[in-house]
Amino acid sequence: MLKTFCFNVKICLLFTTIINLGEGLNCTCGRPGTANSRIVNGLETSRNEFPWIVAIRKRTSPMATIPNLPYCAGSLVSDSFVATAAHCLANLRSPTQWEMSEVVLGMHYARSSPPEVQVRGIKRAVMKVQYRNENKDSDIALIELDQPVNISAVIYPICLPYDLKFPVADPWVVTAGWGRTSYRGRQSEVLMKSKWMEMIRHDHCAAATKYRERPGLLTERMLCGVSDLTDACLGDSGGPLMFYHPKYYRWFLVGVTSFGWGCNEPNDPGVYTSLYHPDILGWLSCANTGQMCQN
Repeated sequence: MLKTFCFNVKICLLFTTIINLGEGLNCTCGRPGTANSRIVNGLETSRNEFPWIVAIRKRTSPMATIPNLPYCAGSLVSDSFVATAAHCLANLRSPTQWEMSEVVLGMHYARSSPPEVQVRGIKRAVMKVQYRNENKDSDIALIELDQPVNISAVIYPICLPYDLKFPVADPWVVTAGWGRTSYRGRQSEVLMKSKWMEMIRHDHCAAATKYRERPGLLTERMLCGVSDLTDACLGDSGGPLMFYHPKYYRWFLVGVTSFGWGCNEPNDPGVYTSLYHPDILGWLSCANTGQMCQN
């Protein structure tokens, strides 16, 4: 049987039998949404296929008739917290700057706002202190929403990989976002997902790809997603790298989209902040206390 623990801010942890310690939250993280049906060479997602993906965009003016397109994505990990990339928040370092952006949940088409969409402001945004912009090491951040989201059939958290080990026997993963569909292409207005990618360790990635030309760039807090056909691109940053566990029938957040050289270039896989690393996952776990960890 599946076990789900919910803590103070109701981050869902997946183990082996069901226990719900949360208050007011059906803590069923990572359940597949709508059946599977712009990521480079990707596929349009089915509506609500990944109910934890959020869009981060400049706050839309009340006078505007069309919402702004997202500049980054993120993943809902509780009813109040979103995990994203630190470099997405480089210009959001004060309450005044936080007010300039908003988080959109339950969105499929970036230019429309159906009734199920929820929009939240940013109460706090904290990057991991060890983040280094020059090589994107520890490229992880947490956004605390100004109001908890209303958990529903189309908006709920993804699971965190507390009980998973890497490498796994079947290391196939998917990412998704509203980024460009090619390096010089236009930004997608619909949520796109990649085709299946192989997840590989940072050292294997550094030895076998273009990254060997830049020794030391990849660290143990990173992993790569390798595919000949698909890749994340500009605008997909902060979005989830997702692993579907066939035993638990759940999706797990195993990486956060960080960087790459170009988009879908030969021998040039995308790089993701690894939630398998205890330093990264442990930092995110501090949200269990309802506080933002600074270290």
